[in-house]
Amino acid sequence: MNGYRMDWFLLEILPTVFFALGLFAYAIRLGKLYNWLKKLTPLLLYAAIKNAHKFFDFLNTAPFFFFLVMLLLFLWCLSLHYKNIGLSLFACGGIANAVVSLVNGGRMPMSEIPAAYDIYQPMTDKTILPFLCDWILSPCKQYYLSFGDILLEIGLLIFAFQGLLFFYSKWKARNSL
Repeated sequence: MNGYRMDWFLLEILPTVFFALGLFAYAIRLGKLYNWLKKLTPLLLYAAIKNAHKFFDFLNTAPFFFFLVMLLLFLWCLSLHYKNIGLSLFACGGIANAVVSLVNGGRMPMSEIPAAYDIYQPMTDKTILPFLCDWILSPCKQYYLSFGDILLEIGLLIFAFQGLLFFYSKWKARNSL
């Protein structure tokens, strides 16, 4: 597996699987449909908007609006799930990314900009909050990450692990009878 594919797997596919697994387990744990809709709405909206902007180019023409909506969704998520460490880290990472993008004119500053993305801008001396920008080189040296991206990934990993623990405890309780 070459570096590009490995980074794509680590940064796109694996977090999506973690997110889906954690969301599924959390939805089952919540039980009632009302609780499910009340608690999971910001997460479902985040998933829809995050993936839509990758497939519909017209969404990239208004990055300030995109990051403002993401900030509001992450704040909503944090207010609903502040006791869940995985979702709290996930929300804090998203808030960090949204804030640094908003204070820098609606575009995320990055060390090297990929040509296909309009939501990035180069880091300069005038970049505000440069420590939160995309400047950390990924393990396979194909992408740049930010501190917020790392928090997002760790939060999703913990969220998925919590889901696995929930399923394991249900399975163990069922098999111990």
